[in-house]
Amino acid sequence: MTPEFIAREGGSRAAVQPAPWDLRHFRTKAARNDAGGMATTSRGGGVGSVLVNAVLLWAINMWPGWRTVPFLTSDMTRVLDAVNAALIAGIILNLAFVVVRSRGLQALGNLVVLGFGMAALLRLWDVFPFDFGDGWSGWPMVVRVFLALGMMGSVIGAVVEAVALIRSLAGLAPRPRQ
Repeated sequence: MTPEFIAREGGSRAAVQPAPWDLRHFRTKAARNDAGGMATTSRGGGVGSVLVNAVLLWAINMWPGWRTVPFLTSDMTRVLDAVNAALIAGIILNLAFVVVRSRGLQALGNLVVLGFGMAALLRLWDVFPFDFGDGWSGWPMVVRVFLALGMMGSVIGAVVEAVALIRSLAGLAPRPRQ
């Protein structure tokens, strides 16, 4: 840390070291860490995402399987390919992010995963393989609201990643976090 100077009475100056918990220290440290270009995900986060997606893929298709979920109908088979494709895309690209550390590649890969996810959400909306039986009549609306929120989140994420990709291609450093 570099010392800062404060003015004293009479025109003299005194050096003052910032405290280790000083927020300016953390901001500059974060800016130095962001200079590498991968400010959003650590290698551990990528491995964690791969594991979660792999467990979901296994649970949906193998054991216990989607057929054991009481509110899913046989129409789920019409949606399953899109859901599996989104999970597999997430696994493949997160494995790539663990090996290759590039903000541009990450932005492009996230756009691809968001596209697969959006396709799965749209397919779920269209087919709507849910049957809640004689339960509360509001469940279909709740599910549709969550699907719509997922779609809005995907659109926002796609805009963020498109900007990150353009910034990366233009050679601009990631913006430091405030």
